[in-house]
Amino acid sequence: YSFPTKVDGILIDCGLNSDQIDNPTRGFTFRKNGPLDMRFDHTTESIDHTTFQHETDSTPARDILNLRPASELADLFRKYSDEPHADEIAANIIQWRESSPPLKRKHNKKKAYDDIIHGGIRTTLELRFVIEEAVEKVTNPLLHVEGKNRYRWNRFRQLWRKPNNAKGKVKGKSIAKTLKKYSESKSRHPNNVTRIFQALRIEVNRELEHIQSVFRNKIPSRCLEVGGRLVMIAFQPGEDEMVKSGMGDLVASGEFKLLTPDEEGLRPAVEEVEENEQSRTARLHAVERIK
Repeated sequence: YSFPTKVDGILIDCGLNSDQIDNPTRGFTFRKNGPLDMRFDHTTESIDHTTFQHETDSTPARDILNLRPASELADLFRKYSDEPHADEIAANIIQWRESSPPLKRKHNKKKAYDDIIHGGIRTTLELRFVIEEAVEKVTNPLLHVEGKNRYRWNRFRQLWRKPNNAKGKVKGKSIAKTLKKYSESKSRHPNNVTRIFQALRIEVNRELEHIQSVFRNKIPSRCLEVGGRLVMIAFQPGEDEMVKSGMGDLVASGEFKLLTPDEEGLRPAVEEVEENEQSRTARLHAVERIK
């Protein structure tokens, strides 16, 4: 790390760039169709699918979903997002990818169509559907099988199954139109979908490891002058616990004092949340170097 030394302050914002989240080509949002990438740096090369390595920095989300066993996926969902239906969602992901091998078609020119019929889980909307289907089976099993929404559910499900005819129609409507309708529909289980996307993003980019490296490499002690402050803003529980633990160790060393409340940190004001909804989960923690 090439951090400058003898500085008066370090501010580390663990949040995300809204432009990246809103861009469907980056794979962070489940509200629009896009590739399952989720890498902050998407210029790096992907791993070879036949030699999957967990320590690779350039692993896109689709590789994690399509290559890891159910037990690892469930552990990931629990660890990074406290997902209550982690096992059921992981099991449905495995079932989905194993029941949809690559489909061989030669004359498809529409990009959306190509993405849909490719084997495994490849797009953000496909993953959203798989998650929603898994949670629906647990929370509304009879409704999922026999309810009035079964027809609608199956129609969307066929988006990621081989179409009934060579023109790529689903229930008499084009795939593009049906896909658009699904993307614009309200998610049946938005909290679960959000949590799974969050867990994958954290794993893909090794976000917690980067936070941990700040303390492991003793950046505050090496770089801050006496009187200098380290301020960190965390947005999700895993980040928050790691920041609190790291700052607790700094205080225990006797070199730093805590400036913010020990447990909660500082929360955003009501006015700030009203102006910027994404700040609602933010927690600010700060320490000052005293010797």
